[in-house]
Amino acid sequence: MTDSYERSRTRTFTEEELEQFDSDAAEFLAQDELEERLGVALLEVEVEWDESERIDDLSPGIEPEFYDIYLVYADKLNPFTVIFTKDDDTSGYYRIHRPEDLSELKESIAQWVQDCDIADMEEQDRQEHYRRFDENRDYD
Repeated sequence: MTDSYERSRTRTFTEEELEQFDSDAAEFLAQDELEERLGVALLEVEVEWDESERIDDLSPGIEPEFYDIYLVYADKLNPFTVIFTKDDDTSGYYRIHRPEDLSELKESIAQWVQDCDIADMEEQDRQEHYRRFDENRDYD
C-alpha cells in the first residue's frame, strides 16, 4: 500500500478524545445500549472448545471438535472498542478493547470466553460450598 493510501486511512485524536474513549470503554453498558451502538459487522470468529471428556458414546479414537461462532461489530461511538455476541438467539452483547490488528480478535475473544468459563466454575463451586454448609449446619 502506498503512503498516501495509509495516510488517508489514518486519523489523529487529541489527548482529551483519547481519554474520553478510554473512559467510555471502562463504562458498563446495558444490553440495549450495546445494541444501539452496533456498527459495521467486522468479522466472524470461531472459538474452539473441547467437550470430548463429557461425551461417553463416541467410538474409540474419535475426538470431536466443537466451536462457537462470535459475530464482531464496530462500536459506532468508540473506535477503540468492538462489540461481539455469540451467533445464537439468546446470547447478550459484550464489549472489549479493539486490537490494532483485527486478526488478534480470535485470541482476545477466546481468552474472554475462557475467563468467563473459569468465573462460572468458581461461582458454581462457591454455591456448592454454601449449599453443603447449609445442609451440615446445626439449627438447634
